Amino acid sequence: MRASAQLPLFPVVGFSGRRHVHDSTAAVQAVRAALGALRREGTGEWIALSSVAAGADVLFAQEALAMHLAWHALLPMPPMEFRHDFSPDEWKVSESLLSEAEQVEVIGETGARDDAYLDDGLETVNGSDVLVAL
Repeated sequence: MRASAQLPLFPVVGFSGRRHVHDSTAAVQAVRAALGALRREGTGEWIALSSVAAGADVLFAQEALAMHLAWHALLPMPPMEFRHDFSPDEWKVSESLLSEAEQVEVIGETGARDDAYLDDGLETVNGSDVLVAL
């Protein structure tokens, strides 16, 4: 990463991933390696940015928090609506993570569900200096 000198003082690492993770151990290792490399090679204090959907988003948020990065959560819709896309156990994990977020932003208050998810993904990309995808 030779472009690190061009990053802001608080660079943002965004994340996009799949809901269904077939090998969570490998996924965690990949996220940990990517975040570690950014911290070693980049400048400033990294901010992690992602949604908190079950699967890869949760793994990313957990790793970012374990590495003591500030984590900003983007939600495609208000939590009371977003929770309908989770099993009760999945929502407990996501809701617990949301309580640890430095910031929670709701992207779509109204509108079609598919549009809200698309807008959430676009906002993640637009708000990131670096994007990690799994």
